[in-house]
Amino acid sequence: MALVSPGVETFELDIGGSVAEAGGSPTGVVIDAKWGPVDQRVAITSLAELEDNFHQPVATDTGVGPQYLRWFTVADYLGYGGNAIVARAVNAAARNAVNGGSAALIKNKTAFDGATVTSHKFIARYPGVLGNSLAVSVCTGATEFSAAGSTDWGAGQNFDNLFDGAPGTSDFVAGNDADGVDEMHIVVYDKDGLITGEKNKVLETFGYVSKAADATGPTGGSIFYETVINTTSKYIYAGSADLTTVGSNSAYGANSNGNTTAYDTESTATDFDLAGGVDGSTVVGDATTTLNSLFTSREDVEISGLLAPHWTAIGDHNGTDDVAFVAACVTIANSRKDCIVFASPDVMTATGIPEAAAVADASVTAWTGHLSGRSSYVVIDSGWHHKYDRFNDVNRWVPLAGHTAGIYSRLARDSETFFSPAGFTRGVLTGVGTLAWNPSQTYRDTLYKNNVNPIVNFPGRGTVLFGDKTYVSKPGSFDRINIRSLFILLRKSVAEFAEDILFETNDAFTRSIFVSAVDGFLANIQSRRGLEEYRVVADTSNNTATVLNNNQFVADIFVRPLNSINYIRLNFVSVRSGVEFSELAG
Repeated sequence: MALVSPGVETFELDIGGSVAEAGGSPTGVVIDAKWGPVDQRVAITSLAELEDNFHQPVATDTGVGPQYLRWFTVADYLGYGGNAIVARAVNAAARNAVNGGSAALIKNKTAFDGATVTSHKFIARYPGVLGNSLAVSVCTGATEFSAAGSTDWGAGQNFDNLFDGAPGTSDFVAGNDADGVDEMHIVVYDKDGLITGEKNKVLETFGYVSKAADATGPTGGSIFYETVINTTSKYIYAGSADLTTVGSNSAYGANSNGNTTAYDTESTATDFDLAGGVDGSTVVGDATTTLNSLFTSREDVEISGLLAPHWTAIGDHNGTDDVAFVAACVTIANSRKDCIVFASPDVMTATGIPEAAAVADASVTAWTGHLSGRSSYVVIDSGWHHKYDRFNDVNRWVPLAGHTAGIYSRLARDSETFFSPAGFTRGVLTGVGTLAWNPSQTYRDTLYKNNVNPIVNFPGRGTVLFGDKTYVSKPGSFDRINIRSLFILLRKSVAEFAEDILFETNDAFTRSIFVSAVDGFLANIQSRRGLEEYRVVADTSNNTATVLNNNQFVADIFVRPLNSINYIRLNFVSVRSGVEFSELAG
């Protein structure tokens, strides 16, 4: 409370603090899929969630290789316990199935909320042919609810058993003295079995929803059928077109308060079959557009990796489309400076079988030759593996990039992000199948010179990421994954702390607060074997009068990182009797 007469008030302001270490972030990826929201980031933490949101992998190929290549690459990554942010891309020709009339493309909930859908009663939630398998059955009263025999609700499926009783008049409508039965039961089911594999399988139900737009339930939430469906359904939207074929008048959607038209019922339930859904031919340009839209900005989404699945025909060693997508990921990573791109070159023949070792080695060289520009924010492995497709009971050849990204994500959880992800301690792959090629030492030498990390199967020891290089053009500190990861961690953590001193006075006190906090943070990293030594400078030597007058703050942070061991030389010396070891070893 402000003083009115002379006196003294005291206040406390905490401008100290410490640097909080940036935690592990999800890996972003763009896929094509048979189902799921389009151009929307979806957090995925498990294979079950991947399937639930984006359905199952299929062999459909629209010229960019089978769709399962992208799906299983994400699945491989999730097998390491990492979190993903998955976005689905579609072509402009894709369409959502509808109950009648012309189909439309509604990519996601945001797009639906921004549209005026007056020509359809029900619309498939997402674009694609799977929506054509949907049907919606609406029961508006007791007569149709209790129908028996060939006329029972659901044509022999006994949908009435899904509810406790027939729809009637809601308490809200009765309280407004409105006439008629406003409640409905709605069932969404898989009429053709394309979604669940079982024809007429019930997908979801909406009981005792109201025809009255203003109706609310006991807890105060809306029970208007459009609102309930559009906010909770996983499979459909309810359009604003009147359900005039369900009930013989147009009271649907009218507020009960002041309504003089009775809410009517039908003698039989009404089914709405959805049709017109189209997958579209998703191409790499569509995927790149989605990628740039959703993952470019650090302020919009936090990620630590970008997964670049295969986006071209299998065996296309020119890799024009695939390399174009990887290059787009690299551009984003170079701009963000907080994530690493993971990719695999194509080592398959056009007929879908692995190439011989010498040919595969040449294919990797050709693929990398088409990848314009090099970057320390890119990690490339050596190939593909044979993965079991449990949905179709076949084995599929799939790129290894998901495994490499998974190993990297595992570091943040089980070890340290600034350790190398390679080798027998931290680089063993899990759930991996037979390698398309198992590079020998000769080929590993060639790959490593090209900054491609071999993935090798060692009998009795497993399949291992056997390299930790980034895809740079020349040797240097940032040609190793662990050092690049260290600097990503330092940059993110210190930058977030630096935001706290924005608008503070640039004087010795503020600079000392900054130096003390960053020094403590770096000392902690040092104690965990993340760096050898460091120095933080923020004083008048770099915060000159010119800097201060420009409202700037400058800190120089010098770091000497620790290098991973890539080459080991062991000298075994046979010593004759009578020779002292001290004479040989210093």
